[in-house]
Amino acid sequence: MRPIVREEITSRIERLSALDALAEPLQQAVRAAVPQESELKDALTGIWLGHPLHPPLTDLVLGACTSALLLDLLAGQEGEHPADLLVAAGVIAAVPTAAAGLSDWAELRGGSRRVGSVHALGNTCAVVLHACSWLARHRGRRGTGVALSALGYGLAAGSAWLGGHLSFARGVGVNQTAFEDAPSDWRADGFRL
Repeated sequence: MRPIVREEITSRIERLSALDALAEPLQQAVRAAVPQESELKDALTGIWLGHPLHPPLTDLVLGACTSALLLDLLAGQEGEHPADLLVAAGVIAAVPTAAAGLSDWAELRGGSRRVGSVHALGNTCAVVLHACSWLARHRGRRGTGVALSALGYGLAAGSAWLGGHLSFARGVGVNQTAFEDAPSDWRADGFRL
């Protein structure tokens, strides 16, 4: 996708002030549940890990869902049970991933908060679709389960793109001072000049 198209999509979301009516009370609730300077906030933000917790947790969810979809599409009947287990694992892994993401999102403002809101809504819908996929699979409706999983995966991919935009284009969750003490022959992106 060309940067102009990407910027057009995200700038439209950033201007959706109607999202604020839902985001503001949710953000206040998250802040009340996960107060600043609390051990829970430190755990969810990844202080103990040395970098944000949410991004690596997303790899668990997307990895499980990607693997399940590949098994569904390529492995035939032998891949059915492992695919079902991976769908369940992705849904379960989404819980701590969402908690860490909400904790990070609670600090955002303006356009970044709006993009984060759409990111969270997309991820929530994707998880619901995967949970419905697991139920359909469990009830013997494999075709429906695979279709729901594929739809959820597509939604998760689009939502992940918005999360990447927040991190890489807007610098959300990035240590803005990481390269202040770097040697003079290092660029801000971490590579030598």
